[in-house]
Amino acid sequence: MSKIFFAIVFLFILQTGLVYSQDSLESKPPAKEIICRKWALSEYRENGETAKSPAIYLIFKNDGSYKYKEKEDFSGKDSDSDVDEGVWIITEKNEIIFDKGTDDEEIWTIILLEAQKLVVKYKEKDLNVQCTFGAK
Repeated sequence: MSKIFFAIVFLFILQTGLVYSQDSLESKPPAKEIICRKWALSEYRENGETAKSPAIYLIFKNDGSYKYKEKEDFSGKDSDSDVDEGVWIITEKNEIIFDKGTDDEEIWTIILLEAQKLVVKYKEKDLNVQCTFGAK
């Protein structure tokens, strides 16, 4: 009986140690650190099908603000174009919440976040939208 007990305790300690070491070896920078940059839309999908979309640029800033633009660039050349600005947060559920608590609130779920690639999904009316952005 005591051999079985010690075997179970040994396996538990071994498993706990392996999980801890994997987490510490595979630690990534916080999501906010990765996401804070300029992103350009590279793929837009509606209900699983590739769809046309305007050129979309998105900038996340460390201070919690963002800029969203559906035009060519942020150079100011397109003075007649609209730039949406607001605030954003990232949640423990891997969600980006834009303009929380306002009429403009929108929630995107992060599918993939890497230094050079951001993939998100969200609902827009009856559409399931997935956007892939590349870092600029």
